[in-house]
Amino acid sequence: MANLAEANIYFDTYVAHNQPWTMADDEKKQRSLNQAESMLYLEYAAQYDPENQPIPDRAVYEQALWILRQDDVIMAQDFNVIGRGVGPVWTQMKGTQYSKISPEAKKVIEEDLRARSDGSWNGKFGWVVM
Repeated sequence: MANLAEANIYFDTYVAHNQPWTMADDEKKQRSLNQAESMLYLEYAAQYDPENQPIPDRAVYEQALWILRQDDVIMAQDFNVIGRGVGPVWTQMKGTQYSKISPEAKKVIEEDLRARSDGSWNGKFGWVVM
């Protein structure tokens, strides 16, 4: 499970555009970590499980940031809203669904899966199915 203290260190050390994370209070940060972890386990259920093969923390951190970056305009696309406006100012979306999974989280997971499949994974243990 992703740790809030370690996530704070990660964002302070490795992420230049970390304002959505640093501006959130600890409760919102923890909720975003929980939601990120849940989303990733649902998306990658065939490759990961929390007990035996956890998702890399870095992927969870990147997914949590992705969640915090979403604003009302992006989330409205879940309800097929393609535009919003107040008076003469309008925001138009493409009308296509945004990716629920962070591109950075995807990269981390792909890297992890590739490392496990080619034998270079350096975790505690690994399984080879023949």
